[in-house]
Amino acid sequence: MSKKQIIKIIIDMSMTALLPFLMAYMITGQKVHEWLGAAMFLLFIVHHILNFQWIKNLFKGKYTIVRIFTTLINILLLLDIIGLAVSGIMMSGYVFDFLNIHSGMIFARRLHMLSAYWGFMFMSFHLGQHWNFCIGTVKRMTHNVKENIIIIWVLRIFIFCVSIYGIYAFFTENIIDYLFLKTAFVFFDFEKQAIVFFCEYISMMILFAAMAYYLNKWLQKILIKKERG
Repeated sequence: MSKKQIIKIIIDMSMTALLPFLMAYMITGQKVHEWLGAAMFLLFIVHHILNFQWIKNLFKGKYTIVRIFTTLINILLLLDIIGLAVSGIMMSGYVFDFLNIHSGMIFARRLHMLSAYWGFMFMSFHLGQHWNFCIGTVKRMTHNVKENIIIIWVLRIFIFCVSIYGIYAFFTENIIDYLFLKTAFVFFDFEKQAIVFFCEYISMMILFAAMAYYLNKWLQKILIKKERG
């Protein structure tokens, strides 16, 4: 594995780890939230620099149904991150406070909430689209076929169980209301322990990632059938 690939993995793992903490604004507080947000945006820029070859090839080659799905998620995620960055800078009271922006707060708050929850989904989808790499790593951990099969099935059962909890969390946390701006503010239960909050959001991340992974596999099967037929 090259140094560039190792750096890519570290960047991606760091962004994945930051995501649930960024959703925990009421737990971390505004100052920490802003610094974490700035770190995420910096990592996002580095991620795109390291994957510039993919950007260069956007207008090259044939667009299959799988490539369309992947590209769509990536473009939506890019637009979402831009929305988060702009709204975050506008509302900043610490990191970008020196810019002295005082207008457009209502617009910025709504844009930030909208971008935060859609971004949470898109980043999880993006993670799911690269699960093949993770599965390949797991398979390379052992050279025994039976052990590989057992490990894969244990992971599948684990992901299924966590995803069920993720569905429960999605509805109990009223995520739909935030995705479609049915409310102007995020409700937070201060009696809920932080560990429960993180378990809920991590389970939703795994749920969305699993959805993207299996949708991607389904689209690949459709593509193979078309090529054979």
